[in-house]
Amino acid sequence: MKLHSGEIKPAKNLSKSSDGITTEYLRMFSALDLDADGLISKEDILKKIRETGILESDLRILPIIEAFRQSHSAQINFDQFKTLVSSNSSILKNIIQKRLAVPDFDSFCQDISQIFSQVKVTQRSCRLLHTTVGTR
Repeated sequence: MKLHSGEIKPAKNLSKSSDGITTEYLRMFSALDLDADGLISKEDILKKIRETGILESDLRILPIIEAFRQSHSAQINFDQFKTLVSSNSSILKNIIQKRLAVPDFDSFCQDISQIFSQVKVTQRSCRLLHTTVGTR
């Protein structure tokens, strides 16, 4: 595998399968290789997962985390990544492509906080109004 201007290119011995799986894995790997060094760490994967609001204890990602733990390596290359996620690629793909029920979890949390704050202000206003009207 070679790095060219931030893109990961498959090594010569890495043939593209007819169904495009290798290309798909390259896209996922590139999205997780945050520093574009051709390696990803467990932290790179967990950071991406956390951004979506999915917990590390989620059963859908536990096999990925467990496989990473069993690899006894701080970082993995593309070939190791393919092996690691081959049976669990759909959840990782959905995370990377933001194809989740809540695609932008940070924005969702900000929206919920804003709504909560507005409801709190409205409740206070209603109580104040009720107290003022009740004292007349």
